[in-house]
This record gives sequence, C-alpha cells and structure tokens, in this order.
Amino acid sequence: MPTPYAPVPTRLPASLTLPQDLIDQRTAASVNQVFQPLGDGVEFDSLRLDQLASLTALKAILVPTNGLVRNVVGYGIYVFLTAATYGQEPYFCAATDLTPGRWVSEHAYSRVSSATGSGASPPSVYRTVNAGRPLPGASAVVTITSNPALSTVIPSAALLVGRGFLQFLTVVTGSGASGTHVVYDITDALIDKCTLFSVDVTITPNAAHVGLPQLMPTGYIMRTHALTGVAANLRSGGPFVDTSLLAAYNVLHEIGGPCDQNNLIDLSLYNYSLVFTNEGGTNSLANMMINGIRCWMGDA
Repeated sequence: MPTPYAPVPTRLPASLTLPQDLIDQRTAASVNQVFQPLGDGVEFDSLRLDQLASLTALKAILVPTNGLVRNVVGYGIYVFLTAATYGQEPYFCAATDLTPGRWVSEHAYSRVSSATGSGASPPSVYRTVNAGRPLPGASAVVTITSNPALSTVIPSAALLVGRGFLQFLTVVTGSGASGTHVVYDITDALIDKCTLFSVDVTITPNAAHVGLPQLMPTGYIMRTHALTGVAANLRSGGPFVDTSLLAAYNVLHEIGGPCDQNNLIDLSLYNYSLVFTNEGGTNSLANMMINGIRCWMGDA
C-alpha cells in the first residue's frame, strides 16, 4: 500500500542516486532515494515562489533562518539575512518576533543612493535635516494621549542646541506620563513630486536607564496646508514609537517608520514637519540627544 510522504522543504542535493538494473530489485527504497529529495526540492522552491499576501505576512514568519527566501505579492523576492541590521521598508523588513536580521528585498541594492549630483533624481535618496535647528519656540509639554502636532505651544523644558544635535536637559517624570516635544521643519529637505518613504531619527538616550520609560520617544510626520493650516498625518498608524528593549535603548540607535498616506510630496501646497516627543513618565531620564534626522524619498 502506498505510504503518504510530506515533503520537507530542502534544496535539491548536488546529485541523486538512481536505481540500477539487476542490482536494485524494484524495491520502494530504491526509488524513494530519488523521489524523496525531488519532492523536498519541489516544496523548497514552491515556498520560495508562492506569494505571501503582504509584508505583514512576511514579517510574521517565526524565527526566520539566514538565507530563507520568500515572495510577496507586489514586492517580489525577499531573503532573510542575519547580518542585515538596518534598513527601511519596504526594502528591508524586521521580523515581528524580533529575530536578529532583516528581510532584504532583491531590489534593495538599487534603492540606497546618496543625494549627490544633479539632474534627474535616482530611484531613492536620503537627505538630512539639521537636528540642531528645531523651529523657534516650537517646544511643548504634552500628555501621552495627546497629538503633539496639534497641541498648543507652551514654553517648556530647557534644550541644549548644538551644531547638528539637540539635547533635552530636563524630563517630565512620575506616573503622569508626559513628555516634551520639538518640531522640525523638514520641507527644505524634500524633493517635489517624489514619494516620502520615511523619516528616521537617530537618538542617544541617557545610558543609565534601569527600566524603559513609561512614555517612549515618538514621532509624528505631518504636512500642513500652506493656506488653510489644516494638518494631516503621513502615517495611517499614527506616530512611530521607539520599541527598543532596554539594552538597545540605552545606546545610540535609530527610530522611525514608513509614510503610507498623504506622502506624495507637493511643495506648492504643503509644509512638512517632524514632531518629536521626548521620553517621559516613570523611569525617564534627562539628557537624551537627537543626533540626526533623515528623510528617505524617491519614485513610488
């Protein structure tokens, strides 16, 4: 009676052992040694070519291993590389279960370009914003439940502004969970008619944290109509939030997130800004620094 076999996704071996006349007497083992690796190889390629429905499904794969390959509808082939530690969606995607590494798109190599030269823009560019130049007076104390981009500007905690950096000299502590925010105008860093993929912030928190702050650093990416003043968020999920674990949080790292709405840059109608909120509440410490801000944009 035939025996069911569930293929195990494995690359085809370099060679297969074929049955020989007069030696292999038509036993199951003599043909299974060929069919089994063939079935495994077909399953291996099927998983590589079958399309996942979304990047969310890709990132949800548990404990991906180095070299694992998957295909995503509308995005193409991704390979998981444990050596990849940084990158922006959709070209680099972190696993939801925080497995070290990144899902790297086959198109990633053509999307990391510097904003140099003249003429037509490359497929994508990074441009930086001076972290030492927030808008004058644009700081406020806000609660954890507030949208700081729409709050009233209130003179607040002292800021140390240096050449290319900003430091929060004080912090709002206690269980009330509030934080100080600053506003950066990023309009001049953007290229008209490009798509803004993300805005990312490099920060250095105080290294003495023994627990994560109740209010983690967050950022809103906003556009404001130049005539009406109506503001809109460029992220459907709201602000991006620092999700680092304690050891990673205590050292220099980058936070940010993709822009997925209102993100076709139109400099004739809109001004663009980053609203960044400092840590606050229980376990928060003063002296966190903003070291850099990068805007990533290009052809959609």
